[in-house]
Amino acid sequence: MAVAVTPDLRSAIVANAGKRGLSLAAASHMIGRPGDFLGRFVVDEVAAGLNSQDRRHLALCFDLDLSDTELRTNRGG
Repeated sequence: MAVAVTPDLRSAIVANAGKRGLSLAAASHMIGRPGDFLGRFVVDEVAAGLNSQDRRHLALCFDLDLSDTELRTNRGG
């Protein structure tokens, strides 16, 4: 199931990557996606959403709890 995309989700990805000194390309590779995946998702707004596996990988890479509201949506995704 894809997670609804919000500006907060996109900002959270950029902020958490930045806190760790990661480029969006490096973060994309960390979650097993092509290097341009998160850049296109965040900057170009190409990808429609992150599936639960992508969210889980981002939470692990960024050392966040899956219940962290930065990686959730108002639908409880």
